[in-house]
Amino acid sequence: MEPKIYPIIMRVFSSLLLVFSFQVSFACGWSVSPETSRLALFKAQREGFFKLTPFYYSADYYYSTNTVSGVDQELNCLEWKKKLGNSIDPKDIHTILYETDSEQFENAFESKSLKKVFEKNTFIEALLLSKNKAFLNYIVFAKKLEYNSNVDVKWESWNQIGYGSKDHKLADLEDFEKKIKTAKDPFLKQRYAFLILRYSFYAQDKNEVIHLYDTYFAANKSTILEPWALYYKALCIDNFPLQNYLLSKVFASCEEKSFAVLQHYNWKLTEETLALAQNDQERSVILAIESFRNPAPDLKTIEEVYKLSPNSINFSFLIGREINKLEDWIFTPQYTNDGSPSVVFEGTDWYGDYAKAKEENLNKDILNLRALEYFLISIREQTSGEQKDYITAAIAQLCFMDDQIDEGKKYTDMISDKANASIQMQKNIQLALVSLKQDDLKSEKVQNQLFQYFDSVENLIETDNGLFKNLYSLYRIASADFAKKAIALLLDY
Repeated sequence: MEPKIYPIIMRVFSSLLLVFSFQVSFACGWSVSPETSRLALFKAQREGFFKLTPFYYSADYYYSTNTVSGVDQELNCLEWKKKLGNSIDPKDIHTILYETDSEQFENAFESKSLKKVFEKNTFIEALLLSKNKAFLNYIVFAKKLEYNSNVDVKWESWNQIGYGSKDHKLADLEDFEKKIKTAKDPFLKQRYAFLILRYSFYAQDKNEVIHLYDTYFAANKSTILEPWALYYKALCIDNFPLQNYLLSKVFASCEEKSFAVLQHYNWKLTEETLALAQNDQERSVILAIESFRNPAPDLKTIEEVYKLSPNSINFSFLIGREINKLEDWIFTPQYTNDGSPSVVFEGTDWYGDYAKAKEENLNKDILNLRALEYFLISIREQTSGEQKDYITAAIAQLCFMDDQIDEGKKYTDMISDKANASIQMQKNIQLALVSLKQDDLKSEKVQNQLFQYFDSVENLIETDNGLFKNLYSLYRIASADFAKKAIALLLDY
């Protein structure tokens, strides 16, 4: 856990930040990556942003994150609970499906010790009921199948692993279709079909993948397995616009595959892909996917997505992404010792005449900023709830970036006290910016209030390490403001 900043520190905060503001420039051979030096203050979030985390604006190819959504797994566990009985704890299902090693499960099954090995596991208790034998056999088959693509995966447990091994039996692949057809329950039929579909994908049997999806999933989409299966089908399609369209449907309907979708998406086929969309919602998703990888100004797409799906999570996320671009282009050169933005476009010369490049780019960036600000102001009253608070925070941030401090304070005050924790944190960052610009930084009262604002960000870092950048950026800007006022004070003597 990171150490907390305590109020006593704030009494010497101005001195510390003043020291921090003087950058060490004499060290040789050391530098930081563009992503490390990039400044970003805006990190307000709406519920549903988590699946979009890799697509935050970044100098890297994708935004780095060490967290993965578990929503799809939870949905699958709930499907099993609904099938086998409400008395089953979904956590017990998750333990068996996603946390139990295949070897451990198979050994327990073969030695008839499942109940002992997984004592008090309600999922195992349900599977061991005679009426649920078919479901237990499915789990056993699924666990065995994990070995079939790599028979040496458990070399530390068996000297010899293969079809002739006495200790381990691979899944019987003789007749996949028989497995599906003999499954009387539709629930099991789909699950066998998915296992075989996925196996066929890695065996590069594209026709079988497409056949299995069309037969067992196209007409029954009431399971989380459907978008998972559609993902594999999409990758077996040779028609790239159609592949894009199917991938966009996967993106819209599940969380687990969002990153994989963008990795496989075929760019520069926007119009051809849009032509396949059946409604405005599908069109908005396609446009959003295209924009998630665009490092350039993209207000036009944001406006188009708003027209198609005004309250969508994707629309809100694109707003935040656009603000982070502007922060990089405006704040990074301003506060990083004559640095350049972390992302520099081809044809932009920052080093021939730095002062000229900085001024010219700042003028263009301010125009882009104001265009986004005016658009958000124009739609704010048509929004409500979380979306309205999010857009209000976005407008306030743009005002501060344009040195419209009073206007920024006005919009900050409009953020609801019931806004989610992320938006409340953003509000505190913005109130800190107001204080840094307008208040007497020598005042202990002001310093303690600043501590409260900074501490609210630090508290959330414990659950979201990505906020380190926002805290770093806030301190960097704060140090510059403290330094300016300290220098001004010295000049008064």
